[in-house]
Amino acid sequence: MDERARIPVTPPVPSPTPSYWHDPPSRLAAHTSGTLPSTTDTLIIGSGITGAAVAHFLLSSACPPDITMLEARTAISGATGRNGAKRGETGRNGGHTKAASYRYFLHHASVLGTQAACTIARLELSNIRAVHAFAAAHVRDAESRPCRTVDAVYDPEQWAAAKEAVRAMRDAMPGEDASDYEFYDAEEMRERFHVRGEGLCGGIGYEAGSISAYRLTSGVLESCLAKGMRLFTQTPALELRKQAGEHRWLVDTPKGTVAARGVVLATNGSKAPSCRCGAR
Repeated sequence: MDERARIPVTPPVPSPTPSYWHDPPSRLAAHTSGTLPSTTDTLIIGSGITGAAVAHFLLSSACPPDITMLEARTAISGATGRNGAKRGETGRNGGHTKAASYRYFLHHASVLGTQAACTIARLELSNIRAVHAFAAAHVRDAESRPCRTVDAVYDPEQWAAAKEAVRAMRDAMPGEDASDYEFYDAEEMRERFHVRGEGLCGGIGYEAGSISAYRLTSGVLESCLAKGMRLFTQTPALELRKQAGEHRWLVDTPKGTVAARGVVLATNGSKAPSCRCGAR
């Protein structure tokens, strides 16, 4: 992990490996909203789930701002369009929404206290439910399906730690959904879930879900465009500069410069534009 953390961050590569989850591609993959504006209220850099969520909630406010979104490549071509787990039961693209809160509960309790650890576990579960509720209300083709998941455990120490953690969660949150876990022994895992391999200790089942992050984000972006947002794909942000005045941020792109009141950097693992902002 330390080695990977030292790898220099770069802008999005121009010709990335095609993502399995982009088949079929979104209708917005190569979208361009006409001519790049010279000014905007809010400029969002990045078209993944973070940028889309920010745009959605800003446009849902009582006084929605004028929003422009820039994407260096095709829409949702970064991590959001590449995080998937398996094919869903519909036979199309699927991915997981799962928290595995039991894996971190004891650590959170030791560092932050049991009450805070419970709050985190409840938040993680409520967030999963909120994502699927949002998809059901706003993006019907996101392949959203609440379900249960099972973690297969092969390491005896991890198996013992999982049991200890779940006991602690049940003691701290008796009868709550956030502490609802099922344990399966090795034979049950083989018979019920067709899990194979030597050294199988057992499995842990809990509430989760299946969803296509690519389709979900594409649907949110389509909704934002319908509300007036502008989206420019193949428009990398090259440099971010600060100036005096109402539109205090200048963002340079190959298509021109945009002056914005506020800028949201939703670039995740890719390098953000170079910043020449001077002293704070």
